[in-house]
Amino acid sequence: MEFGLLGPLLVHDGTVEVMVPAAQQRTLLAALLLRLRQVVPAQELSASIHGAEAPERDRASLHSAVNRLRHRLGPAIRARIQTRPTGYLIDIADDELDLRRFAMLYDQGRAAADLGDWAAAADAFQQALGLWRGDPLADIDSPRLLRRHRDHPAEVRVQLLEWRVEADLRLGRHEQLTAELPLLTAEHALRERFHGQLMLALYRCGRRAEALAAFRSVRDMLTDELGVDPGHALQRLHRQILAGDPALDWQLAGSVR
Repeated sequence: MEFGLLGPLLVHDGTVEVMVPAAQQRTLLAALLLRLRQVVPAQELSASIHGAEAPERDRASLHSAVNRLRHRLGPAIRARIQTRPTGYLIDIADDELDLRRFAMLYDQGRAAADLGDWAAAADAFQQALGLWRGDPLADIDSPRLLRRHRDHPAEVRVQLLEWRVEADLRLGRHEQLTAELPLLTAEHALRERFHGQLMLALYRCGRRAEALAAFRSVRDMLTDELGVDPGHALQRLHRQILAGDPALDWQLAGSVR
């Protein structure tokens, strides 16, 4: 089975994709998936579905909503939603939910990076990024759930991108990165690490003038928009590029941190 929250809600029973067209049913399922194998109190589920300002709903109404969801999900999945005295839980494995696999692959990649196994790190990071289908909870109409659960995965995704680029630089893939990194620096203009990675990739491709121009561009942007200078790491990389520091050769040092 497969469940997805990194984008619109995704449900697959192992054979076919299961559509959940009703907005309240999607919200109910998302609320259960976000608390995997934990009992979600009935009151919390009702608040996620109806909002904090909605009148208090009785347990019978919620039970009816859960039964409709079970019917929609079909026999292969319905037994996974279990009733408890205080609420409901969904009993699925971590690797059946994209959000959990995303976190596990991130941890695997970081562990591999700590060991210097950059090929394994790059593979884990790329697998994690491949799970991303769009904004988390994209079709979930619940301000409560969105407020609590949407921003963190998006931030982790940016960190994953930074680490995947780091791994690619360590593996000597700077030529390919010169096409991707301008897009990342435009999308995440205030993430100095992407700018440093672009400078380094350009330098390693023999494009020193463009690497220096990239520094001037980010320096001007930071000065104009925030009134600050680039951070220490970016300024140090700039000095190394100006000096043609051999330590920047990927065979010797990998990428700047």
